[in-house]
Amino acid sequence: MSTDIQTFTLPLDRFDPDLLPSDARTPGSPAFRQSVNEALLATFQGFKGCASVTVDDRQVAVTWSPDSSAGETLLDIAISHLRRGRTAHGVQLLEFLLTRDPDDVNVLYNLGLALSEARRLAEAEDHLTRAVELAPDFVNALVALGVAQLRQQNNETAIETLERAVALDPAHPWANRNLGIGHLKLGKHPDKAVEHLRKAVESQPADQGAWLALGDAQSQGGQRNSATDAYKRAIEINPHNELAEVARKASSQLAAHRPDGVSGVAETGDACSSV
Repeated sequence: MSTDIQTFTLPLDRFDPDLLPSDARTPGSPAFRQSVNEALLATFQGFKGCASVTVDDRQVAVTWSPDSSAGETLLDIAISHLRRGRTAHGVQLLEFLLTRDPDDVNVLYNLGLALSEARRLAEAEDHLTRAVELAPDFVNALVALGVAQLRQQNNETAIETLERAVALDPAHPWANRNLGIGHLKLGKHPDKAVEHLRKAVESQPADQGAWLALGDAQSQGGQRNSATDAYKRAIEINPHNELAEVARKASSQLAAHRPDGVSGVAETGDACSSV
């Protein structure tokens, strides 16, 4: 066992009650303490090391002693939970990590990304804003921040953020994808939406949502034939899901000369990962 023992504390009001049974969410009760203990110990189950949990009337403390042979950090464990769809567990670990170092850029980024996916958008924006303040050239953090802003319909602000990302990495697929969608949502510059969405599909030709958005942008800009081709490509990628149905409807409306604006596409595809 490693001697690299790490202890983290978190105020009770920052512990996620969704990790607990519905009848064990009253702070201070024996059931609450037991359930917090069990939930956190379960978070470390399957990872090499030893965890202990202490709960009092004010805070939760976790002590983690990793196995020296594991090579896993707590950030690795948190990201593993996020990738497995255990968002609440991953977020809770990241919250613990942030109490130790509030300026850890990778923790801020991954926490902001996870909160954005969970639609806790104001919190996500706060963490991602801090990440890009600390690391202005962190392109993935800029993209994630732009997505959180798009999801809050702050389209002009999102465009500014995503333009910063594209300036740093002109070929970045997700920066171009979301910048194109930002311009599409704003509706002022369909040519810019088309430009960036073309770059996105060139680098990620199997991105169904980007092809759908490209069709919408081309339709918005009066490029009917190109839009029809883009919708066709979106359908071909996966004919049996919701995006394909949206593309079929948009293509039919276009053929009937009844385009009715943006069809509505997913705005992000970035993965939860540390950079």
